[in-house]
Amino acid sequence: MRRGTLHSPGGFTLIEIIVTLVIVAVMGSMIFVYFGKAFSESATSVIQMQKYTELHRTMENIRADYQKYPKWRSNTAYTKDVSIVVPTNPNGRYYTCTQSGTSGATEPVWNQGGPFDDGTAKWGAASGPMNLTSLKTGIGAEGTDQDNAYGRYYVVENRFIVFDSSGAEQPDTSGKNNILKVIIKNHSQDASTYKLGGSLGALFYSY
Repeated sequence: MRRGTLHSPGGFTLIEIIVTLVIVAVMGSMIFVYFGKAFSESATSVIQMQKYTELHRTMENIRADYQKYPKWRSNTAYTKDVSIVVPTNPNGRYYTCTQSGTSGATEPVWNQGGPFDDGTAKWGAASGPMNLTSLKTGIGAEGTDQDNAYGRYYVVENRFIVFDSSGAEQPDTSGKNNILKVIIKNHSQDASTYKLGGSLGALFYSY
C-alpha cells in the first residue's frame, strides 16, 4: 500500500518563513536608520534657519536704532523740534529742525556750528557725535543673555576696537570709541537650539 507524503507543493516550510522574517527585519532596520537620520537632519536644518533669521532680525533692530535718523532730502517739508536728519554724507552727527519749512535744492554744508539755513527751514547746531557708548550699553554686557527691544540673544562681544597699521584688530585704549564691534548668538537658555544658530557680527562706526 502506497503512503501519501506530508509535503504540500503550494506551502512554505518553517525555515523559509523564518529566513523571510529575518530578511524583512534587517531591511526594516536599515530603512529606519537611513530615513530616521534624514528626517532628523532635515528638522535640524529648519531650526537652524529659524535661529539665523532671529539673529538677523535682532541685528537689524540694533542697526535701525543706531541709524534711526533719516538722511537729509531736498525740497522736503520739515517740522520744528520734530524732524531730525543726518547729512547725506554722514559725519557722525545729527541736526534738529529749529524752524519749520521746506528744505532747499542744495544741502547745507554741515559742521559742528550752526544754525544752518536750508530753504525756508532751519537746522540747529550739531548734536553728537552719534553716541556709540549708548548703543554699547543698550546691547548689553559681554557674556550675558539679553531679552529687550532688540530681541532675544546672547552677547559674545561688545567692545570698542581699533585697527593698527597692519590692519590687525586691537582693543581701543585711546578713549575715542569710534568703532564698536558686536557679535551675538542665540539666547543661551534655549538649550536645545542654542548651538544651531551660529553667530552674527557687525561693526558700527562714528567719525
